[in-house]
Amino acid sequence: MEQLNLKKSGFTLIETLAVVGILGLVVVTSVSIFFLTLKSKRKSSSLTDIKQSGDYVLSIMSQMMRNAKQVSGACTTGDPGMSSIDILNPDGQTTTFTCQGHSLGCLSALSPASERIASNSALPRLDCLTADDVKLSNCGFSCDNSQSGKPTVITIKFTLEKGDISDILGYASHSFQTTVSLRNY
Repeated sequence: MEQLNLKKSGFTLIETLAVVGILGLVVVTSVSIFFLTLKSKRKSSSLTDIKQSGDYVLSIMSQMMRNAKQVSGACTTGDPGMSSIDILNPDGQTTTFTCQGHSLGCLSALSPASERIASNSALPRLDCLTADDVKLSNCGFSCDNSQSGKPTVITIKFTLEKGDISDILGYASHSFQTTVSLRNY
């Protein structure tokens, strides 16, 4: 009698389903990691934009204030509560830094009512110091000129935000604060 060869090569149904299931998990995990990386890149990019904009604003204001002859107008000490500050430049011109840039014509693409830090140091042109795509909040100035024989100290404080707060992975916020002593007192 002839013997039947029952040995067949190939995979069973259970082996095939196991491999498909494992591959499915690998694909889903890979896609999740990819999208999380994209969102993290967006947040990182927003934070970089905010820091660059804030550092630029602080460097411009610090340099001009440091070289100013004096603070024009009243000085408010304590927590930065003034929304604008006037300084007298070495050339005799007055420069105003304000947290309410829209009042000087510095409008934001985000919203016409959005605040931006602005300066009138380049009149007739107005300088909008903060970037167009960031939101400004908690902005203020204070100064202390109460000690005679000592330079006036100006405190600058503000927060910049970018993105929608409901999108945690796309939202970024950073607070900035510095003090500047006038050299020419």
